[in-house]
Amino acid sequence: MKYFVLIALLISATASAKEGADWRSNSNTDDFTGQTEVEAFGLGPPGKGRTHYTQLGFSCLINDGTKEFLITFDAAEIFAAKGREVLFLVKVDDNTVNSFDAFTYTNSGRRGFTRISVRHPIVTELMAGNFAKVRLTNKYRSEYVDFVIDLWGSSAQITKAVNACK
Repeated sequence: MKYFVLIALLISATASAKEGADWRSNSNTDDFTGQTEVEAFGLGPPGKGRTHYTQLGFSCLINDGTKEFLITFDAAEIFAAKGREVLFLVKVDDNTVNSFDAFTYTNSGRRGFTRISVRHPIVTELMAGNFAKVRLTNKYRSEYVDFVIDLWGSSAQITKAVNACK
């Protein structure tokens, strides 16, 4: 009986620790510009030889009533020049690959974004999926980075960013 109780407690602790553990959300308003950002993001493992975590996120930027929805990423390693156009490929579970033009930030060769409609089917796929496989490549496809993000617990977090941009 002791072993049964111990196993039940371990399973319960593991399940509650896993749920939403890798997904976070927050909302911030810039005091200077008045721009509000509602974001949700999931962290992936750093991977072999990496020191930074990978990241897939969603961001709603609201400025003077204008709303802009972004998918954001952090490849955890430099794969393109700063402030350059890149290709963002994402595949949820065994669904088809979606391809988007994206940009790295001007201060980073590993982090960036793509603008997208909150009504794009990939948003629903990501909210309902188990895993997102991401490939980021430079414009010439000579360098690329692949990573996987666990979507467990993502739906409620992503919904916050989506609803802010509707």
